[in-house]
Formats: sequence, C-alpha cells, structure tokens
Amino acid sequence: MMVHLLKDPVDPLAVQTITTQASTHQSPPVVVLLSPSEITAKMPRVTVYHVTEYSPDPKKGEIDYPRLVDLIFSADKVIAW
Repeated sequence: MMVHLLKDPVDPLAVQTITTQASTHQSPPVVVLLSPSEITAKMPRVTVYHVTEYSPDPKKGEIDYPRLVDLIFSADKVIAW
C-alpha cells in the first residue's frame, strides 16, 4: 500500500501522480489530507482520509492521529507532498 500525505494547497502534480498510480498499480493508493482542504479532481480507486483531532467520523472519511500513524507504519511507501 502506498500512502500520500497532502498538505494545503494540494499540488496538481500530486493529484496527477496519484491518479496515474491508481490506474497502474494493483493496490490503490491512500491519500491523507493533513489540512482541511478538498481535492477537486476525481481520483478513481483512491481512498481519501481527512485528519481530525477530535472524534473522527469514519463515514466522512475522517481519521485521528493514532490511525494516521498506523497507516504510515503499515504502508510500503509514504510520500509527503
């Protein structure tokens, strides 16, 4: 699994790279938004999470910092943009 950490503003090159990886890799990448931003581009086969400090709602794709650490340590590769 590949995890992409995105800060605000989201780099268009990051979105293009992630979209390409999603279409060419067997395991779809995971994107974690570190700031309260939105990705405007559609990225099929990509799981997107938002980091929140208080009471994350998994239905909204929110995770907390302990879950973020779990994702980082379980990933094969982590890319920070």
